[in-house]
Amino acid sequence: MEPGNSGVSVALIVLLFFVCLDFGAAVDTITASRSIRDPESIISSDNAYKLGFFSPGNSSNRYVGIWYNDASEAVIWVANRNKPLNGASGVVNISDDGRLVVLNEQREVLWSSNVSNSVANVRAQLLDSGNLVLYDNSDRSIWESFDEPTNTFLRRMKLTTNVRTGENVMLTSWKSPSDPSIGSFSAGLNLLNIPQVFTWNNNIPFWRSGQWNGREFIGITNVTSVYLGGFELVENKAEGTASLSFEFAIDSTTYFVLDTEGRLLQNNRVDGKEWQIRQTYPENVCDVYGKCGEFGICSPRSEPICSCLRGFEPKNIEEWSRGNWTSGCVRRTPLQCESKNKTGDAGKEDGFLKFGMVKVPDFAERTTALEDRCRELCLSNCSCIAYAYDAGIGCMSWRDNLTDVQQFYSKGTDFYIRVAHSELDKKDMKVVIIVPVVVGAVVIAISAFFLWRWMAKRKDFGAAIDTFTASRSIKDPETIISSGSAFKLGFFGPGNSLNRYVGILYNDASEAVVWVANRNKPLNDAHGVVTISERTSAPKDRCRVLCLSNCSCIAYAYDSAIGCMSWRDNLTDVQQFCSKGTDFYIRVAHSELDKQDMKVVIIVPVVVATKEKSSLLQREEGSRNFSGENKSKDKLQELSLFDFEKLATATKDFHLINKLGEGGFGPVHRVIYGCSLNLCSY
Repeated sequence: MEPGNSGVSVALIVLLFFVCLDFGAAVDTITASRSIRDPESIISSDNAYKLGFFSPGNSSNRYVGIWYNDASEAVIWVANRNKPLNGASGVVNISDDGRLVVLNEQREVLWSSNVSNSVANVRAQLLDSGNLVLYDNSDRSIWESFDEPTNTFLRRMKLTTNVRTGENVMLTSWKSPSDPSIGSFSAGLNLLNIPQVFTWNNNIPFWRSGQWNGREFIGITNVTSVYLGGFELVENKAEGTASLSFEFAIDSTTYFVLDTEGRLLQNNRVDGKEWQIRQTYPENVCDVYGKCGEFGICSPRSEPICSCLRGFEPKNIEEWSRGNWTSGCVRRTPLQCESKNKTGDAGKEDGFLKFGMVKVPDFAERTTALEDRCRELCLSNCSCIAYAYDAGIGCMSWRDNLTDVQQFYSKGTDFYIRVAHSELDKKDMKVVIIVPVVVGAVVIAISAFFLWRWMAKRKDFGAAIDTFTASRSIKDPETIISSGSAFKLGFFGPGNSLNRYVGILYNDASEAVVWVANRNKPLNDAHGVVTISERTSAPKDRCRVLCLSNCSCIAYAYDSAIGCMSWRDNLTDVQQFCSKGTDFYIRVAHSELDKQDMKVVIIVPVVVATKEKSSLLQREEGSRNFSGENKSKDKLQELSLFDFEKLATATKDFHLINKLGEGGFGPVHRVIYGCSLNLCSY
């Protein structure tokens, strides 16, 4: 090779090297010389995340965002969430003053990174954590997307609060699945006394996690053990700041998202592939903040779910009876310490009632007192109305209202409420009865027998919590609830509709419907029933005998493919067909059998007198109504006179449902001819 050609080759190699170097940097980086245009994108070095342009849901608007680089394409951050691009002409680049900007076709800035000082030679890089970071020429971070999250909380991200400056880093929901602009819900840290995580609906508390005890939030009971210790909450009391982050060693793919309904969803990847919602907060209706009002307690497995704490009674009994518990409860008997301060009357000292396994109320104050001193400190202070102790928090006390108390069925905290001594007499005074050992043994044996009988009777009822059977149906508005309390099956009316449907719903504040049974045939009133028809292998000739021999059997039918079917409870959704169908036999008293064969009467309103309000009824009786055989013309011409009001009643005011047709003399309607010519059995 000639020397001249050798020099050219070296120059080309060097040029290609720098071109490739710049191209390589563009894989996860945006620079002043390399922007991205719709539909271009950049991808993190581990291929986990992608930044580019997208259109959410059914929207035609374009947004710049970060999403998982997998089949789900779950969006975790949006730049121009409040100012969408109207077409596919957007550009993301570095401005002259060192800001990351989103520009439209007219070169207008729709969004920019919040950088106060002008900086040159900056670059934006999408990291393997999903964080988009803006670096200056010294590789110092001057802005990052983790400081301006949208609706998603990722590992290593920090939710922060500063009570002095009021600055917060929090999540904000999308307005809808097709609109990522800021919605009604937000989530973040609340540093009042003891740190908690809150979600707010237009700044009104919607859900809270319970107090942080250094390892977990004590208001959440369903946290899997492998996730305990994964959260880190750093609090600086002197500066009034706190930050929350998480890093689960066993599961690095977890993330949380605040959805449009205000639910905080924990998502995990299943087998390294599909995403699955592992937890939902709020999980049930009792998780909704202050569901039962002040001094009320919510128990998701009780009916009704709200009740007053012992020693308290409803503030508004009429509202409570209607299922509106927001007014809460009031103390039934004044405290002794309050009376003593007012009248000087000592009386009997107040005491405490214990509530085990509860989510303790909001607005707790804490001290460093040990557990054995916690009760004494509260009792000596008349303004203290309740206390609780947690090893990680210390002694907690409450002075004012007790709000957002929930009964748990596992974990939870022992909670002690101050009540007047007379309330202790009603609930906690112990009576000791001394009886001979032999008599005690007899009583125990008898009690055990009746308890066994009672449990046997209750067995079927217990199954009805999440089960209905042929002997136990559900009637509107009854429901059954899954064992984990996540779902319920029952009756509902969607939106503004008056129709009723049977469906499966999330058993939480959203009551989102996931399945509908009678979606094409709604119920017109609140008298629906869900039951199970029973079938046996009995042949057709035995079906009637079996039903008649069982008093609980109220009807039977036979189908060659199904077999013998019988019913025990209500008969719902029965329809008369004009062809095909099944022969259906209903059990009635013998006296009703005499009325059983009254036939259909055809009403032909030949003449309707406007003055006398009368009409003529042409009637044919017996099984030969429509054949016309064996009947004389005189019989066919027999006419009876009826009042207009009776005809209107018998035909439901000549409703179209009873109209058989129309001829030269007018419309023809039908009625069921019953106990007399008054047509009273319609």
